[in-house]
Amino acid sequence: MRRRCLLSAGLATGSLAIAAQAGLLWPVTVLASDWPADGFYATRLEDAMAILFGGEPVEPSDHVQLQANAIAENGASVPIAIRTDLAGPLLLTLFSVSNPTPAVGRFELAPQLGGQLDTRVKMANSGDLIAVVTADGKHFSARRHIQVAAGGCG
Repeated sequence: MRRRCLLSAGLATGSLAIAAQAGLLWPVTVLASDWPADGFYATRLEDAMAILFGGEPVEPSDHVQLQANAIAENGASVPIAIRTDLAGPLLLTLFSVSNPTPAVGRFELAPQLGGQLDTRVKMANSGDLIAVVTADGKHFSARRHIQVAAGGCG
């Protein structure tokens, strides 16, 4: 049995080595040369939004829905759902106002996803969670206050 595992592992490793040598495993589409890392190090919400959206206005909109329970038992893993009826490739950015660094995450949504994302975020304390959807160069947001029973950043 061990010989079979060794042989299959050796064949898999050999195949990966050949693919890497041929240049087939380069993560070309994953490289983030334009990633706005400074926005995720900002400690104030206003600074993070200014960096991530280039100072452009973010307006509240009914086109974005942020769904989450009003009370989260554990801030280390707060389930949320974002829905939008905006079309096209979308950029979704999440902020937690109570976190030491408010920018939580950024997602590029392909049109095939239908404008929806379910995920979990970490929240330090009770506070507002903000979802900003960028479509056609404009920024639309939704906000929801979440009461956190036990903080998750610390």
